[in-house]
Amino acid sequence: YTPAGLFHLVTHYTKWLWGKCEGVDPNRNFDYHWGEDKESRRNRASSDPCHETYEGPRAFSEPETKAMADYILANKEKI
Repeated sequence: YTPAGLFHLVTHYTKWLWGKCEGVDPNRNFDYHWGEDKESRRNRASSDPCHETYEGPRAFSEPETKAMADYILANKEKI
């Protein structure tokens, strides 16, 4: 590899190179419009795990969004 070629590889193919597509956008992991087809997505979420707006494998799949939902449901009379 040349330094320029390595730089291009690392800066443009990082997710492919390391095999990491980690992370779910918590704003899009709630059940409101979750999983709608791409034509009618109001929340502009992606089903691609490598995209920055990835909605997750299912609604409330992340511990943070699950905890928020549980808290809201437990305190809905006070909120």
